[in-house]
Amino acid sequence: MDGHEQKICRFECWSDSMAKFSMRSIKGKLIVCFIVLIAPVIIIGSVAYNISLSVVTDMAEESVESMINRIGFENDRLMNNVQDFAVMISQDSVFQTPLREELPSDTKEVYKQRMDYNNKLYYQNQYNDAIQSVYVIGENGARFKSNMMTFQDTDFRREAWYQEILDSTDGIWFEPHAGAFAAVTVGEQVITFGVPIVDRFSGDRTGVVMVDVEVEKFQKNFDMQLVQKGEIFLLNEDNQNLVSSPGKTTLAANGQGDEILKNLDLTVQDEAHKINVGKEEYLAFCKASTVNGWKIVGIIPFNEILKSTSMIPTTIIIMIILSCGIALLFLLYVVSRIGQ
Repeated sequence: MDGHEQKICRFECWSDSMAKFSMRSIKGKLIVCFIVLIAPVIIIGSVAYNISLSVVTDMAEESVESMINRIGFENDRLMNNVQDFAVMISQDSVFQTPLREELPSDTKEVYKQRMDYNNKLYYQNQYNDAIQSVYVIGENGARFKSNMMTFQDTDFRREAWYQEILDSTDGIWFEPHAGAFAAVTVGEQVITFGVPIVDRFSGDRTGVVMVDVEVEKFQKNFDMQLVQKGEIFLLNEDNQNLVSSPGKTTLAANGQGDEILKNLDLTVQDEAHKINVGKEEYLAFCKASTVNGWKIVGIIPFNEILKSTSMIPTTIIIMIILSCGIALLFLLYVVSRIGQ
């Protein structure tokens, strides 16, 4: 090989080296370009994900607050309905008249009077399906009821509950108890509201009105408004559980409900907040009743709340992955075309 051919060979080798270097340089620049383009997408996507997660959490809290407020409103409406009905009966002259008079001396007349006023109470009660039974007990010994049950064979005027009602100012709510105070019943759980009867002429307290509401009425109200899995509790002034929802979870059944209530800061009202019991996280909301000192507490598993709103962060993650995948495929396509 002469000198001229050697020069040509060296030039061709140099050209191939430069071409390979140029190819590597272009590929490197494309990779750098890919990183530069994708990095902002990932950063912006991460920020958007965190913001959306915060927004979803706020939406979840607002959802729980709205739901418990709605349940509290319906519960107060039921209790106001009961109170208004009891007050109406106590102020009705039809029922005040036999209480300001002495009982008939003849047993048949007593029975006839009782049947007459039982029918009147039944007529009043049949238009209010929230109320199970109504009782009127007089200081003169009169006793009337709206149901077909038999009165208990006792002097109700000696009972503690009767005296509590008679001495109350605006009436009194009794916590759930088995069976009616005055009648022989099968022992179903009822909540009773009692109000004194104040005679409109003399101003004397001539008896009491009692209204029984089945606990099941409260539970149905809870369950109808509870659109997510969770538990609703009706607590008394001492934060003891009176009524719990039938439940779309089993918190009350397995004792977790009481454990959660112990860990719950019930001084925080009208604001949803998170609590942890074991490994589980819950969102709780407490709302005081406007009728008495009781309160409604809703406890919803946080994961259940996020299920309904998790599409926002999930969509952002999918968009980030798709953007990176499309950019990578485009890069591989360009590099393959340059290599040809």
